[in-house]
Amino acid sequence: MCHSARVASGDAKLGTGAGRRTVFYRGRLLGVREFARIQRIVDAQPDRTRQVIAQEVCRQFRWRRPTGQFAIDSCRLLLLRCVFRRT
Repeated sequence: MCHSARVASGDAKLGTGAGRRTVFYRGRLLGVREFARIQRIVDAQPDRTRQVIAQEVCRQFRWRRPTGQFAIDSCRLLLLRCVFRRT
């Protein structure tokens, strides 16, 4: 899927077993609660690009690069690997 592709909420699902595993990302452990929160952000914006959703996730989780900018590129990769999986 292209990074600029729009994704319907029906296509955005947590990967199989993702709710049972944890991922260490940007200095924090992401588990069931965090992935559920990310999924709610995705579901609330079904017509948005992964770029826009990544900006919102970064804003809500306060994920910033050392320069102070949001860590959008790495967040987009996290979304692709852990959230935007087709079933």
